[in-house]
Amino acid sequence: MIFIFINFAIMLIPAIVDADTTFNVYVPGNAGWFDTGVTISAGDTLAMTATGLVSGASGVPPSDPPDGSGYGPANNNYLAPGLERYSLVGKIGDNAPFQVGSSYNGVSDFNGTLFLAYNDEEYSDNSGG
Repeated sequence: MIFIFINFAIMLIPAIVDADTTFNVYVPGNAGWFDTGVTISAGDTLAMTATGLVSGASGVPPSDPPDGSGYGPANNNYLAPGLERYSLVGKIGDNAPFQVGSSYNGVSDFNGTLFLAYNDEEYSDNSGG
């Protein structure tokens, strides 16, 4: 099992993951897809927890938590259409994005690098992580 705690104190050291490995990752709210440096293999179990706040554009509350703020599914202008707007999302390699929010537990169907992002349509005016 791979444990990834997405907090905002310790930067991740890229590595190939072995069983029962824990990483701490800072995901900036203004970066789009953020390369965590964590290599995932098909069949790996991922357990992620996230905390933090991102401030976005005007009209978006200044404290969007990892689960988003209840705005509903994102349209095609967002990084991950169909997933919760203003929330934490992930993807493995070039595969389809998935909802992470404040916690995620699942088994990967894919090989590749884990990417995480704040699901937004404009990143230049964001802050936090």
